[in-house]
Amino acid sequence: MNSKIPHILTVLFFLTGCAGLNTEQSDPLESFNRSMFAVNQGLDKVILKPTAQVYGVLPQPVKMGVGNVLANLSLPVTFLNQTMQGETASAGNTLVRFSVNSTIGILGIFDVASGLGVRHQREDFGQTLAVYGVGSGPYIFLPILGPGNPRDLIGRAGDAVINPIYWAGNNDDEDDIRLGVTLISGIHAREGALELLEELENTSVDYYTTVKSLYIQNRDSEIKNGATNIDDLPEIDDFDDF
Repeated sequence: MNSKIPHILTVLFFLTGCAGLNTEQSDPLESFNRSMFAVNQGLDKVILKPTAQVYGVLPQPVKMGVGNVLANLSLPVTFLNQTMQGETASAGNTLVRFSVNSTIGILGIFDVASGLGVRHQREDFGQTLAVYGVGSGPYIFLPILGPGNPRDLIGRAGDAVINPIYWAGNNDDEDDIRLGVTLISGIHAREGALELLEELENTSVDYYTTVKSLYIQNRDSEIKNGATNIDDLPEIDDFDDF
């Protein structure tokens, strides 16, 4: 099985912190997107949601430890993207956080860094492309991968290339490692959004439009938080020896 499919069964469920709706987004593929959204809903109801509900009965400390480990594993990707965005201070913060939690925090099980005031940050290659001025393109919803756009799809592939997890191991076990991390990430994220997504589905006049709006607004917020003056960005040649 090809486990390099980036972030399988995730992303769709990282819809947080959205105070309002913004539908100002090109959706020329709406008919296709709605069909794929329906497919995804079916897969969620049959597979992912029941699995997340079973996962939800685990003790809270266990789920917290899983979340901490997953967050820690994402930090190398965040560090590289912060570096590409010229965010040297943030990259240093991420490096410290990864070092502390990987050692004192026992491979990230315990979030020691937050207790020391080193906050968690997240950056991905889609955000990096946006900071460099690459346009998003039209909204796209794909089965398994969920909501996105051409820029973010390229970004997911870029993150897969630079993610140490996707290059772990040197034998047949590496595919199992990658797939395992990806599936656990999806299940953990879905469990954390069980109540939110159920409420959205039950209260939305058009669930597809609500999900699209939340995704667009959340991505816009993430990109603006990492906004950098393009004149201050490092030249691409600076990464030749990275």
